[in-house]
Amino acid sequence: MRATVTIAARELRSRLRDRSAWIVGLAAPVALASIIAIAFSGDGPAFRATAGLVDLDGGEVASRFASDVLASDELAEIFTVEPFADEAAARAAVADRTIDVAFVLHPELERITVVRDARAPLAGTVATSVAEAFAAEVDAVARTVAAVATVRVLGSDAFGPDGLDLAAIDPTTVEPARGADLEFGALAERVVDAAVPATVTHESAGAHDLTPAAYFGPGMAMLFVFFTLAAAPRSLLAEARNGTLARLRAAPIPAVAIPAGKSLAAAVLGFASLLAVWGATALLFGARWGDPVAVVAVLLAFLVAAAAIATLASAYARTEAQADGIVSVVAFVLAMIGGNFLLVSDMPPGLQAVALATPNGQALQAFLVLTADGGGVREVAGNLVAILAFALVAFLASVPGLRRWVAS
Repeated sequence: MRATVTIAARELRSRLRDRSAWIVGLAAPVALASIIAIAFSGDGPAFRATAGLVDLDGGEVASRFASDVLASDELAEIFTVEPFADEAAARAAVADRTIDVAFVLHPELERITVVRDARAPLAGTVATSVAEAFAAEVDAVARTVAAVATVRVLGSDAFGPDGLDLAAIDPTTVEPARGADLEFGALAERVVDAAVPATVTHESAGAHDLTPAAYFGPGMAMLFVFFTLAAAPRSLLAEARNGTLARLRAAPIPAVAIPAGKSLAAAVLGFASLLAVWGATALLFGARWGDPVAVVAVLLAFLVAAAAIATLASAYARTEAQADGIVSVVAFVLAMIGGNFLLVSDMPPGLQAVALATPNGQALQAFLVLTADGGGVREVAGNLVAILAFALVAFLASVPGLRRWVAS
């Protein structure tokens, strides 16, 4: 045990003198997590877009789209509206990127076309939502006016629980003349101007809202810890190449103490890196990773799994460059499919299942439970077991390669 600690201490001193250890272990994950958190936080400049408007209808309802919808307090802060005489001119402006999107109101409002620029997807998405909401409102007004007219002509018994019930209509009470005095325009105005009694609010179903920094902070920390842990097998390969590994084996210490000491040093640095990113995101963004005891448990479990995977990726390498390449590929593949760069719930269902088949995905799922749901160790016990199972499989697979290092 003493030999293992001595080798680990020597390795730690060597690594801490290397600036790359500070960059990989602290600066890079904090910087990348900060960039992604800021990008997803919505705290940047307000979104603005230029929208063209082609009114081929010319009616009062169509004019309301410009005056009441696009000029509303909410949308006026988003869209700058430019009128166009015809659809061809609007399409040419979108193609030339003079404007970001265009609304085309067709005669009788039978159709609203949203002309989108593929290079401005957000403007197109917002414009499509606005057009769909307006079309739904126009349809709702038309249905309401039609229902009032139907009741006036057919009587109140014409409608049952499931809508219009023709069997319930008494032909002797039907008076078409009663609908002749309806002023449909005024009725539509009253429907449009009627206050909507319902209000919409939103709140998290869990204990806390999930902030970008609280999700991508652990994600980036877990990605870069692979490179910190890969230092142990890479150091062994360097020792073998330089001939110092043979002298270490000749010393009166157990052969297993050499890889154990180097792994211990890498594990200490890796855990320190994870804690540093945790503290940095909390300090810079107020990110809450969850219950501290549970967070430490998840970090330690992932550290063990990452160490085993990094060892497996390097155990059969013959050179340091080869080991670095393998670890880099494995780390980024696991990060991409495990959800480190994208919220797992935003992935297609098939990829969500694949993500949970990785230690990254299980660890991030655990952090979601800790952060959003306010869970503790008990709630993430299943994730911890899955992560440690990955570690066990990877370690067993690396044993033959480790024996070569120790025995040769």
